[in-house]
Amino acid sequence: MSSIRTLRDDYGPRHPFNAQIGWLIDNGQDHLRRMRVDGDSFYRSVAFACVEKILHAQDPRQEVKRAVEVLDSTRLLLEVAGFQPSLYEDSLAIFQSIVQQIVTPDINGETMTPEILLEAFQHPEVSNSVVLYFRLLTAAQIRAEPESYIPYLIDFQLEPMQFCEKYVQEMGVPADEVQIAALSRALGVTVEVGQLQDHTAAVAASRVKFVAYQGTPAVHDSNSSPIVLLNRLVICTLDV
Repeated sequence: MSSIRTLRDDYGPRHPFNAQIGWLIDNGQDHLRRMRVDGDSFYRSVAFACVEKILHAQDPRQEVKRAVEVLDSTRLLLEVAGFQPSLYEDSLAIFQSIVQQIVTPDINGETMTPEILLEAFQHPEVSNSVVLYFRLLTAAQIRAEPESYIPYLIDFQLEPMQFCEKYVQEMGVPADEVQIAALSRALGVTVEVGQLQDHTAAVAASRVKFVAYQGTPAVHDSNSSPIVLLNRLVICTLDV
């Protein structure tokens, strides 16, 4: 975790991003966490932020209980979408174990800390397994409710199943609005995505526009703060 002011160090003093970074600071965005840049950045960022929010919650035990219930419920969604348990159970178990370690020590007697969480996501086997689960969950949401996403797939000229196979389930393929909306709905969390831009309109406004993707009302906790992602050439998770 670092101060959002460090973003200014990445650019020259006259770069258009600087005014927008100032706007973020003035509007209460103080810190960020830089995430590894690749095609899986979105899924990894959301997964990490979900755990980090629970880790720093006022009542972590209650939040862990709720998170595990939500994760357990995703099995039905994955099955309805046609995914076999053998495809997702191991990945789901890995992510659940990370969440549960917040309140239940692992085999080494250690409970979750920010350092252990960061180390886990830096381990390729763990990180890739978590990303796979989040990709399958995203695809399951689209495949289970195709009518909700067909209007957004017209430009791709693909059916929902084909879109999922090519742009969601495939590791390393970046996420776009469709995937963000589907994953936030499946998890029942709100994801807000902002974009640093260097075009004239953004510079004139000196502000960052955030688009909110709402979780499913049935599982969404209205009292929970959103996951906030800032996109430039990388994806950063803002600490709110």
